[in-house]
Amino acid sequence: MEHLERIQTMIDEGKTYDEIVEAFAAEDPEKNIDMLRTQIRYWYDRFSKIENEEE
Repeated sequence: MEHLERIQTMIDEGKTYDEIVEAFAAEDPEKNIDMLRTQIRYWYDRFSKIENEEE
């Protein structure tokens, strides 16, 4: 759950999708990068959509 809060915070700070992936990948270099990208893309798109609807 804290990962979701962190992704949301990074989006609020103006971080791009690639910057978020790089930050998470740097913390755990052994993690499957493709799976990481897929998971972050889902939440990035979802949070970005919610943000756009609120405006």
